[in-house]
Amino acid sequence: MKKTLTIVTLTALAGCTTLGDVEKEALRDRAIADAKAQPKEMHLAYLQCYGLSQSDKKSCRRTASRLATSGRVDASTWDYILPFDYEAERLGFQTFLKDQGKRCAGVNQGPQYNKESNAYDVICTDGHQYGMRFDREKSAWELVK
Repeated sequence: MKKTLTIVTLTALAGCTTLGDVEKEALRDRAIADAKAQPKEMHLAYLQCYGLSQSDKKSCRRTASRLATSGRVDASTWDYILPFDYEAERLGFQTFLKDQGKRCAGVNQGPQYNKESNAYDVICTDGHQYGMRFDREKSAWELVK
């Protein structure tokens, strides 16, 4: 009887914390808006995490999120954290390119690694395409000619 009550109680509590589709979409939209409102230094910090292994990327993102002025710092759900991180990375690519004097209206998808060029293919929403490589020795991104 005690096991049954415990299971019923845990199930009821789990049901209270489950988000519906509307709440998840609202969190995603807020996360994207919050990422866009952050300073470019935070976007560039997220860019530094992009080329790392998954285990290193987690730690790097945690450090980069500390530069956030709002939102991500006290986020507690993956429905907010993942869209924020993804948007911050995309904005990092765009910011880097603009700082290099390149045109890029935005990046719709996370750049994919191209084994032939040994670089990430960055495709901007305005049609411009660039190759970017992370130099691990310098710990810096560079444009591929």
